[in-house]
Amino acid sequence: KCFHFPVGLLKRFNYSDHTGYISREELDRVIHPEDLLRIRKHFDSIILGREPNSRMSFRLQNTAGGYEWWEFRSTAYEGLTADIPYMVLGVCQSIQRYKNTEDELIAARDKALQADKLKSAFLANMSHEIRTPLNAIVGFAKLMGEAETEEEKQQFIDIIDTNSSLLLQLIGDILDISKIEAGTLEFHFRPMNLNDLCRSEYEMHKGRTNPGVKLVFDERIENVEIVCDQNRLAQVISNLINNASKFTTEGEIRFGFDLREGRVEFFVEDTGTGIPEDKQELVFQRFEKLNEF
Repeated sequence: KCFHFPVGLLKRFNYSDHTGYISREELDRVIHPEDLLRIRKHFDSIILGREPNSRMSFRLQNTAGGYEWWEFRSTAYEGLTADIPYMVLGVCQSIQRYKNTEDELIAARDKALQADKLKSAFLANMSHEIRTPLNAIVGFAKLMGEAETEEEKQQFIDIIDTNSSLLLQLIGDILDISKIEAGTLEFHFRPMNLNDLCRSEYEMHKGRTNPGVKLVFDERIENVEIVCDQNRLAQVISNLINNASKFTTEGEIRFGFDLREGRVEFFVEDTGTGIPEDKQELVFQRFEKLNEF
């Protein structure tokens, strides 16, 4: 059993016979293996006259060695002689561009669904993060009136001040994420001294670590200047130190920078709980928490 196609079309199927005919075996060879069983049944039904009108789509090999989507439509007519009881006429059309569009739409839909899930996860995390300092501010503000000594009142004021700063930082981070998503985050580059920046970060964070935890600025190189957005760089270092503080209950948090092959490499090291090796890649995903507690 053979099928007749225009020679040019057979060339597109990576079949070089110049007669215009292709056998069932050769046709099976150029059909994608995943589509072969399904298409064999279709062709068998057409040849046996069980399917007078047929429409099917499947992948055929192309000259590049890959596969291209095609749609085949066929109709069976009564033949002219008893030896040829009927004949099948068909047309075939490449539908690869439609498949590409379909794949792009599916990918866009999946991306939109994933973005929606990420937004929900972000809101859930942010509501939790915002409630923590807000509860402290409200709670200790109520206790202010019950303070028995000036020392106790000052302690409450310090707690309120610390949590107010944390709340402002969280809101600033949320605004920054919105700017990043909208593509409107601005950078202001100017010369800056890295040692001065790190000393400033040390002064800001040295009183925020857990009791028994020592913060150390490991100053290995003197007077290094670069051109950078100082606020954004300070924000990154501050976030890393804050994260180290959350999970370090004893020992030390050490931070600083090195010069390696013409680059500045920052580091933040701590003696905290650490991250298991099999989960280290997860920390680069959005809104990922290794420990929900």
